[in-house]
Amino acid sequence: MSVTAVVDATWGDEGKGKITDALHPRMPSSVFKGAAMRVTPSSTTSGALTNLDVLSYLDEIPLCTAYRVDGVERSDMPLTRYLDRAEPLFEHIPGWQGQDLTGARHWQDLPVAAQRYVDRIEVLLETPVDMISVGPHRDALIYRNEA
Repeated sequence: MSVTAVVDATWGDEGKGKITDALHPRMPSSVFKGAAMRVTPSSTTSGALTNLDVLSYLDEIPLCTAYRVDGVERSDMPLTRYLDRAEPLFEHIPGWQGQDLTGARHWQDLPVAAQRYVDRIEVLLETPVDMISVGPHRDALIYRNEA
């Protein structure tokens, strides 16, 4: 399963003027789309979180946790025909601005704020995050819950 590829292709900033603008013009690609990610197969047993290091420039990190469509709040992503009326609802959590994550290889190496961010994503997805990428190199990974 590659939900990341679908999310990036649908909402990325790079595709201005294409389907990106039509589907979600009000949400930058750096925002975690928790409500959209709930549209995953129910058999998902764990997840991988990529590019955690690129959020290090933020002092506060927005998480899209729901949408409001025609005054009604919903925790899942609305159907495409409603997206033009969908307002993303954000929860903001403290970031770890200025802290370099690229050398982290263990959960304990991450700043507490980064750990809380990952913990919050796990709660939103109701799925453990077992792998976290923290840099551009192949070994820039943190494995959690290893047997």
